[in-house]
Amino acid sequence: MRDKQHHYRLWSIIGFLLAVTVPTVKVMAQAQTFTPRLALDVVTRYNDNLLLSPTAPLKDFSEVVSPRVGFLYGQPDRSHIGLDYKAELERFFSHEEFDANNQFVTLDTQAQFDHSMVQLRQSFRDVAGPNSEIGGWEREQRNRTNVKGEYRLNSKTSLGLDYLQDIRDYLTAGTINSRTFVIGGTLYYHLLPKTDLLAQLNQGWVHVSRGADASYEELNVGFRGQLTKKITGTATVGYQHREMEGIGPSIDVPVAGLELKATPTNRTTIDLYGSRTIDASSGFIDRRYVVNRLYLTMRYRLFRSVMLSVGSECEFRENALAIASEIYKRDILAAPVGVNYDLTKWLQLGASYRCQRVDYTTIGHAVQNFASLHVKIHY
Repeated sequence: MRDKQHHYRLWSIIGFLLAVTVPTVKVMAQAQTFTPRLALDVVTRYNDNLLLSPTAPLKDFSEVVSPRVGFLYGQPDRSHIGLDYKAELERFFSHEEFDANNQFVTLDTQAQFDHSMVQLRQSFRDVAGPNSEIGGWEREQRNRTNVKGEYRLNSKTSLGLDYLQDIRDYLTAGTINSRTFVIGGTLYYHLLPKTDLLAQLNQGWVHVSRGADASYEELNVGFRGQLTKKITGTATVGYQHREMEGIGPSIDVPVAGLELKATPTNRTTIDLYGSRTIDASSGFIDRRYVVNRLYLTMRYRLFRSVMLSVGSECEFRENALAIASEIYKRDILAAPVGVNYDLTKWLQLGASYRCQRVDYTTIGHAVQNFASLHVKIHY
C-alpha cells in the first residue's frame, strides 16, 4: 500500500509538471532570461537547549556546511520556471547522535496568458530537529504541492481554482504521519486597479497513519494586492467545520491568514505573517490543535553593505477537542536579531541570535539561546 501511495504521488507530480511547465516555456519564448543561483554558506552555531527541555537542557556547538544551486528562467512576477536545491550538513561537536543531512528542494513555475494564469509550487524538505510532543529528536520528510489557476471573467471579476497536497512523514518511532488534500474555488472582485476582494470555499481531507481521519469545509473572505502605496499582501478571515471519523463532537473554529509586506522607507522593509489553523498532532492519537501564529521581521539597511534585522515570533497552541484527561498546550515566544555585512558583491559575513521560551501546561517552561556566525559565498 505504501509503495502504491508513493507511485501515485510521483505520477501526480509529473502530471502537474507537464501541465504547467510546457505552456510556461511556450509563453516565455519571446523573452528569455536565465539567472543562475549558486551559494555556499558555512555556519558555526551554539545551542544551549537542543531538545527544548524544561529540566535537562543539552548544550553543544555545531558546524553547518550549506551548498545551494538553482536557476530562474523568466521574470519572477511574470511567466517563469525556477528550481532551487539546498543542503544543510550539520555536525555537532559533542552530541553526534544529532548530526543531520537536511535537504530542501523547491520548484516554482508560472504561466501567464491574456486572460488566465496557471501556477505550480512544489517543495520538499528532509529535516531533523526537536519535537516537544514526543520529547526527542525527530526527522521529518514533507512534500507539499500547490497548483493554482485563475481566469478573468470580465474587467471586474476573476475565478480561481486551487489544489493543495501536503504529505508529512516522520521517520521517528512513536510519531504519526499525515496526508492533507484540499480543493478550493475563489471568486475575486477587482475593487481597485491593484486591490481585489475575495471569497473562497475549500473542501479538505486529512488522513493519518494512526487514529481517526477527518474532513472539513472552510469559508474565507478577504483581500489581496495593494492595501496602501507602501503595504501589499493578502489577508483572510473565515470559519472551518471539521468532522473526525467516529469521534465527536465536530470542531467549529474561526480561521485566518495574513501575509503583508511594508516598505515605510527606502531603507526599511517589514514582513508580517500570521495564521490561525487546525493542525493534526504528530505525537498523540486523535489529537487536533488550534494554532495561532504571528511572525514579524523588520530589516533596515544601515549602510549600503550592512543589513540589520530584528523580529518577534509567537505561537499559541491548545487542544481543539478535549478528548483526553491531559490538556496539552504549548506557547512559544521568540526574539531573533541579526546583521549581515556584504564584504563584496559575492562574499557576505553575518551573525544572528535568537532567544526562545516555550511554555508547557504540565511540565513548566524551557528557554533556548541560539547564536550563529556565518560566511556566505554567492553568485
